[in-house]
Amino acid sequence: MNKSSAGVSLWDHRGALKAWWNAYRGQLGFDDLFEGLTGGRTRAETAAALVLHVLPYAFLVTLVGRASLLWGGGLGPGNGFVLDLLFLMLVALAGSALGITFGIAFGIALGIATRSATGSAFGIAAGIAAGIAFGITIGSPFGSAFGSAFGIVLGSAFGIAFGIAFGIAAGIALGSVIGIAFGSALGIALGIAAGVVVTRLYYLILAPFFAWNWLDYPRHPVAWDLTLRYPFPGLSSALLHFAVRDRTKADRAIDHLLETYPSQRWGAVSARARLTAQDAAAVTDLRQLTGLADHLDVEDRVFAVKLIDVASRLRNIAAQAHTAREHVRPAWRLPAVDLLYARIEKFEVEARNWGAPLSGEWVAAAQAWKARVDKERAALRAAGAQARFPEVFRAGEAIVRGQEAFVPRTVVHEELAAQLSLPQGCPGLLVTGPRRTGKSTVLMNLQNYLPARTELVYTSMESARMNGSEDGFRAFLLGQLGGGQGLDSTAISSWAEFEDALDRLHHRFENDEITKIVAIDEYEALGERIAGGRFDVQVLGSLRASMQGHRRIIWLLAGKRTFDELPEVAWARHLIGVRSLSVGMFTSDESTGLLADPMRHAPNLDENRTLLADDTWGPGGAAAIHDEAGGWPYFVQLLAESTLYTLTRDGAAQLDRDSHERMLDLALERGEQPLHELILGESTEAERRWLSQLMSSDGAMPPDDPLVRRALRRRMLVDDTDGDRWTLRVPLMRRWLRRYA
Repeated sequence: MNKSSAGVSLWDHRGALKAWWNAYRGQLGFDDLFEGLTGGRTRAETAAALVLHVLPYAFLVTLVGRASLLWGGGLGPGNGFVLDLLFLMLVALAGSALGITFGIAFGIALGIATRSATGSAFGIAAGIAAGIAFGITIGSPFGSAFGSAFGIVLGSAFGIAFGIAFGIAAGIALGSVIGIAFGSALGIALGIAAGVVVTRLYYLILAPFFAWNWLDYPRHPVAWDLTLRYPFPGLSSALLHFAVRDRTKADRAIDHLLETYPSQRWGAVSARARLTAQDAAAVTDLRQLTGLADHLDVEDRVFAVKLIDVASRLRNIAAQAHTAREHVRPAWRLPAVDLLYARIEKFEVEARNWGAPLSGEWVAAAQAWKARVDKERAALRAAGAQARFPEVFRAGEAIVRGQEAFVPRTVVHEELAAQLSLPQGCPGLLVTGPRRTGKSTVLMNLQNYLPARTELVYTSMESARMNGSEDGFRAFLLGQLGGGQGLDSTAISSWAEFEDALDRLHHRFENDEITKIVAIDEYEALGERIAGGRFDVQVLGSLRASMQGHRRIIWLLAGKRTFDELPEVAWARHLIGVRSLSVGMFTSDESTGLLADPMRHAPNLDENRTLLADDTWGPGGAAAIHDEAGGWPYFVQLLAESTLYTLTRDGAAQLDRDSHERMLDLALERGEQPLHELILGESTEAERRWLSQLMSSDGAMPPDDPLVRRALRRRMLVDDTDGDRWTLRVPLMRRWLRRYA
C-alpha cells in the first residue's frame, strides 16, 4: 500500500483527482493519506482539496440525475423553469457536497476498521453514491422517486438488467434500515446507489467486450481495480486473448491474480488450465507433459480436485510415452505406442465430461496427441510390414518369458527348484556365474518352476531402495515380504526389530502354509556397503538367524563371485550353511532351440510364433552361431539380433559369406561395451598382460600365477582343454580383442 506524507495541495487539481482515483480502485486509502500529516492546517488543506477538486464532477452527475428525474419523469415542482433550475442546482450542490464529505469520512473510518485500502474504497464509493442519490431524490414524491431516479439514471446510463436487479436487492436490504429514519423512497434510493457502486456492478456492461476480444486485458477492471468482490464473468477468456498477444505478460497477470486477488481466483485458475491445455496440444514429445502437469498444481476450492485429476492423467500419458521411447525396434515399440493411444482416447472421453471451461481446450489437446501418435503407429506398422523377420531377440537385459526370445534353462531351473523345495527346508542358496550369462533372467522366470504356494520375491542391490541406507534396506525387504499383511515396515529401526518382524511374518506364512523365496541379485553390493561402514555387519547375522530359524522364508543370493572371492567381508563365516549353484553357458540344444523357435513360450502362440529355418543363420546354421558365441547367452542373443537386422536391411532370406562378415562387424559394434567390460574391465593388471598375448595369437601358454589362472577359469574366459595352450573360449571375443583392444 502506498503511503503519502505530503497531503494534497489546495491548488493541485491533478494530484487531488489522482488521490480520488487511487482511493476508488483500492490502491490508497484516505486514512493513509491523512496518517502521515501533522498540523491542523495541512490536514484541513488536504481535506478541502479533496472536496473542492471533485465537487464540480459530482455536481454535474447529480444535476443531470436530478434533471432527468424531475423533468424527464414529469415530477418538477411547477414553479417555472428558472426557479426550478435554481432549486435543482441548489439541491444537487448540497447532495454532491454531502456525498463527498460523507464519502471521505466513511472511507477513512472503514479503512481504519479493515486496515486496508480496499475498505477505504468501499467506504468512499458507498458514501459518495449515497450522497449523489440523496441529491437526486431529495424532495421528490414518496411513491415514484426510486423508480424514476434509479430506473432512468442507472437504467439508461448502464443498461444492465442484472446489475439493476442485483442493485435493487442490495439496496432494499440497506435501504430498509436507512428508510426508517429518512423515509422509504430516500432510504431505498440511498441503499441501492451504495450497493451498485460498492459492488462495481456497472462494470458488467464491459464483460462482452473483453470476452469477445474487443477490448484488451490491460483495460479490464480486474487489471486495475482491486475492490471487486464477485468473480468477473469471462475473465479467463479475456486472459486467453491477452496471451495470444503477449504470453509473458499474460502469465504474469495470472500469477498476480492467483497471489493477490481471491475473488478473481476462479477466472485465473481457469485461464491457467486452458493455457496449459493449449501448450499441451502443441507438444510434439508427449514426455514433456510431466512438466506441464506441474503448472496445474494450484490450490483452488472450485478446481482443486479436478486439476489434480488432470495433472495425474497427464503424468500417466507422459510415463507411457517414455516407456514407448525406450523401445527402439518397431516390433517392441508398437504395443507400447498402441497403449499410449488408448490412454489418450480415455483422456479425451473423460475431458468431454468436464464441462466448461476446461473441456474444450483439453479435448482439442487430446485430439492433437491422437493425430501425432496415430501417425507414429502407422509408421511403425509400415516398418514392421517391411521387416522380413520379427525383432524378437534382445541382448543386454533380463528376458521376460513370453514377450521376447526365450529359452528355458531347464537344468538350472530344475536344480534351483529342487534345492529350494527340500523337505527339511533350504538353508539358503548362492547362485553365481559370470556377467551376461542370464542369472537375472533365470531368477525372474523361476516362479514358473516352483511348487504351488511358493512365491518368489525378486530384489536387486542395484536398486536405490535397497542400497541407500539400513532403514531403507529393512523397510523394502519387509514391505516386499509382508505386503498387504498389516506390517508397518517403516517403523523398523534396528536389526533386532527386523528379526522380530521376520518372526511375525514367518508365523503367518506357517499358518497360511506358504513359502517365500527372497532373491537378492547383485549381492556383492551389500558387502561393499558393509566394508564401507554404511551397513552394520549385523545384517549378515540377521540373515543367518532367518536362514536357520525360518523354514518358510528362503534367502537366495545371486552375483558373479563366490564368498571366498570377497575377502573384505566374512561371508562364509556368517553364512556357512548356504548352498551354491552356478549358472553357466547355453548348451548347444538351448542355443539352437532359441534360434529356431524364439517365441515358443509366447502366451498367444499362434499369433506370435516365429519359426526360423536353420539356413537363415548362414553357413553352419544355428550351430555356428552357438559356436561363435561360445554358448554365452548374451552373445547368442547379440548375434541373433544382428543377423536378423542384417537380413532385413539386405532384403535377404539367409546369410551368405559376405553378409555373415557384415553381421559380425555389426555385433562387435553393438556389443563393444559389454565385450570391453568382460575381457578387460574386470581383469587385474596381471590378467590383462596375459590376455594381451592373444591380440596377435590364437593361444598362449597358461599363466604362471595360480591366482590369474583361477580368475580366468572362474570368469569362463578361456578354453583350457589343451593344457599347454589356452585360448579365448568365445571366438567373438577374439575378434574384438584383435580389432579394438
